[in-house]
Formats: sequence, C-alpha cells, structure tokens
Amino acid sequence: MSEWRLRHRSQRKRLALAIDEERLHGLYFETVMPALHGRSEMFDHPACQPFWDDVCDRNLPVFWAVTSAEPTPDPYMVQLRSLDGYAATRTCRACSPTGSPTPTSSEAIK
Repeated sequence: MSEWRLRHRSQRKRLALAIDEERLHGLYFETVMPALHGRSEMFDHPACQPFWDDVCDRNLPVFWAVTSAEPTPDPYMVQLRSLDGYAATRTCRACSPTGSPTPTSSEAIK
C-alpha cells in the first residue's frame, strides 16, 4: 500500500488484492510517508477512514513504524497524536515495532 494515498479508492482495491490473491497477513505502515510525499492530512484523516474500515473488517494487524520527517520531538508527537486518534476510533489489532507507546496509550503521548 502507498501510505500517502490511503484516501484513494485504488489503495482499497490494492489492499483487497494483496489479501485475497497475494495472501497478505499484516500491514506495515510508516507514519512519515504522507509528509514525505507532500500530503498535509495525516493517516487518521476522515478521508482515509474507508481504507481503515477495510483493514479492520478483514482483521488485518497493523505494524506501525512511527517516525517524523523532522528529527525533533514536536513532529514526532504529531505522529503519535494521530496514532492515538486512529486508535480512538478503531478496534483493529496493532503493534508498534519502533518502541513508541502502543496506539491505545493516549496518556503516554499527551
């Protein structure tokens, strides 16, 4: 999947193809990719919700790589807050292999 194109229907089709034909069993998501591709909306933006609905409907675990385009604390915290926003609306399986708080650890990122 292209993290910076989640709001496009093509990514939902790509997800279905990857699961149904290529046997995808998990999704690795780099939170920095939308910013690196000039996108201003974060992955928890309402336009991305249909993609996340598909991920959750298929019970696909998401492995989050939480990074920011700038190596400073503030942009990183923006990423974590978006992850918290995502987690507040989802019951999907998720983990963060990069050592950041889990998506449901909202107290850790406030």
